[in-house]
Amino acid sequence: MQTLTVQGVVTDKGTLRIEPIETAVDLPPGPVEVEVTIRPAPKPAEPSEWKWADLYGLGAEIWRGVDVKEYLRELREDRELPQ
Repeated sequence: MQTLTVQGVVTDKGTLRIEPIETAVDLPPGPVEVEVTIRPAPKPAEPSEWKWADLYGLGAEIWRGVDVKEYLRELREDRELPQ
């Protein structure tokens, strides 16, 4: 058995249009059974990349009153390997 996925279009008149298909298959010559499943195509994924302009100011209230240099020094100390 071989699965073949093709794209089609449903027209405004409610008819299904599939471009002519001809493809190589790994089956012996002779009759074959073809099964067709029609379902809506998945919607394209929304872009998930954040841009700096989107993040600017995010969480600014968290950093009020924090000494950033001290915070970074503590982070480095926490990650240093014992010698």
